[in-house]
Amino acid sequence: MAVRHDNSPTALVAAKAREASKRGRHKQSGRGSGLTPSVMTAIELLIFGKKDDPGAILKLEDAAGAAGISGRALRAAMLKPAVEHFYQKQLAALRNGERAASIRTIAQIRDDTALKATAAGQNVRLKAADTLAFDRPETQVNVQVNNTLNVTPGYVIRIGGSKGRSPPTIDAAPVDNETASTIR
Repeated sequence: MAVRHDNSPTALVAAKAREASKRGRHKQSGRGSGLTPSVMTAIELLIFGKKDDPGAILKLEDAAGAAGISGRALRAAMLKPAVEHFYQKQLAALRNGERAASIRTIAQIRDDTALKATAAGQNVRLKAADTLAFDRPETQVNVQVNNTLNVTPGYVIRIGGSKGRSPPTIDAAPVDNETASTIR
């Protein structure tokens, strides 16, 4: 009889590990990967829009319906690595394709003679020229390690006096025939 996985957490973890290690569980395409033709169509509709109306904004539910699947199925597929990779590739293709149009628009704003008349227009032209002249730097991550001072809570007792001064002394008078001493 098979072991029930709901009784023991360790058995459940072991079963999940066995299932994940089976052949074909991490496929990039085809059956089991989640990247079916209908999911690909839905993602393309989601990113690029409909062919007859590319400017229309489609939500996930609308794109899934147009591709012939449910919104829930598309959301479940989007969680799979192969589908996420396809989505990111399509998004990069859209971004790279739109970059040329954006540069042409910025150049038109920079060269627009109607904007020379006002200070605000000149400011817009200046920003457009600045955008064209300089590429934005890539995101840079700075990591600093061990740049803090470790402090242990409690009292701090310094042994060793301040430099340049002699330590304080207490002079006492002898009591009952004792010899005089200086306590330091």
